[in-house]
Amino acid sequence: MEADELLRRYANGERDFSGINLINVDLAGIDLSSANFTEANLRNINLLNANLSYAKFPNSEWEESNLRGVNLRGANLEGIVMRDIILENADLTNINLSNADLNEVYLMGANLTGANLSNACLYIVSLASANLERARFSNTTLDEVSFEPPIQRIIEFRKLLQQYAAGERNFAGIKLCGGAVSGCDLSGINLSKAKLSALNLSQVNLSNAHLQGAIMLGTDLSSSNLKGANLKGANLSGANLRKTNLNYAYLTDAILSGADLEGAECEGANTDNVILVATNLRGARGFRSGIGAFFCKTIEPGGEFIEGADWIE
Repeated sequence: MEADELLRRYANGERDFSGINLINVDLAGIDLSSANFTEANLRNINLLNANLSYAKFPNSEWEESNLRGVNLRGANLEGIVMRDIILENADLTNINLSNADLNEVYLMGANLTGANLSNACLYIVSLASANLERARFSNTTLDEVSFEPPIQRIIEFRKLLQQYAAGERNFAGIKLCGGAVSGCDLSGINLSKAKLSALNLSQVNLSNAHLQGAIMLGTDLSSSNLKGANLKGANLSGANLRKTNLNYAYLTDAILSGADLEGAECEGANTDNVILVATNLRGARGFRSGIGAFFCKTIEPGGEFIEGADWIE
């Protein structure tokens, strides 16, 4: 569902959005208080400073999203699954997170006064400067929970674009979140070792970009320009690279398992030691297998299917 339709239905008095599918939607600053999102799919959405007080999210899935400054006061998130969520400075007063599964969630400066985290599982969670007054942790599993600020720099799309426009190019090691940058110019940017998974980077100009060691699991890079980009050791598993310009890109040691490169331009690309398991290379123009490249269950540019494992010597 698009943001406009959701807001229109909410404005007309509708509150039950159970099972809704909200992916790559920008809802920054909106008011959806008391809405019901039971079992909703909420992935890569931007809810910066949104009002979700007293909303219901039981058994929903929330992944790769920006909830900085969000108001979730009194909200019911029982049994929710959260993966890679930013809740910095969020108001989580009296929130119900019982039986929740929180994996790589950033709660720096969040207000968790009176929060119920009973029977929840917290793995790689940052609680630096969080207010935990009267919070309940009965039978809660805490694994790699930190009360120190995370080392990794977290940047929102809009901030990155502003800094790039001002001349900054070094964003090595960042975690990018919130919204999409589809169609913009980021040529020559340094995103080495950055976390860019499940983002919409379609039609982005990343020519000559430094992306070595970047994590781009399931990222949409369709029709993007990666000409001359350094992708050494990058993990592009499950990425959408359809019709992407990879001419003269450096793909040595890159992981392209499950990636879709149909119709991609690969003239002069260095593919030494690249891993291609269940990869679609149909129609990939100019693709040449480099030394040490590993193939398995891969569709070659001409449409041939490689069933078993094969190494290029």
